[in-house]
Amino acid sequence: MIPERVRTFIAVETPEELMAAIVEKSEGVREALGRGMRWTRSENIHLTVKFLGDIHRDDIPRALELLREAVGGLSTAPAGVMGPEPFPPGPRARLVVVPVEPVPALLELHKQLDGAMAGMGVKREERRFLPHITLARAKNVRPGWAADFDWTKVAGRIGMLPVSEATFFMSELGPGGPTYTPLGRLKIG
Repeated sequence: MIPERVRTFIAVETPEELMAAIVEKSEGVREALGRGMRWTRSENIHLTVKFLGDIHRDDIPRALELLREAVGGLSTAPAGVMGPEPFPPGPRARLVVVPVEPVPALLELHKQLDGAMAGMGVKREERRFLPHITLARAKNVRPGWAADFDWTKVAGRIGMLPVSEATFFMSELGPGGPTYTPLGRLKIG
């Protein structure tokens, strides 16, 4: 049963091949920084395009309809996925991410979703959309932790992420990390 209030987001899912390549490329980072970081489980690796936050379960059908309308006329394209890096750059980094190339299809998807979901009261994003896949969050690390690793060892393109489908997820937080349940998948275009 779906709870009365659900935490939701819209994402581009990561194909298994790409997921495995991301995990493999990030192993050295995990070994070097592991203890003070909360790492994303491999099955949860995805590119969040629009975070909706908590919505009422009765609003799920409306959100899915707005998603369907938003992705209907968009074009699809692959986006390059780069090696892991700290984010934001510099001594105030809080995440380890793999950047995703901001190809026009991905930027337009974000723009359309941001506008469509505003129609049901979801706040528009004020910051510029910087597509990335979060691998880890700093938990118990000292400031400047990102300088402890030679990021050039993991630089370069890992693979391509197909931007061809948008998935509407429910996120349930638990002691072992979040569990993501797809509530709907829609082809783009």
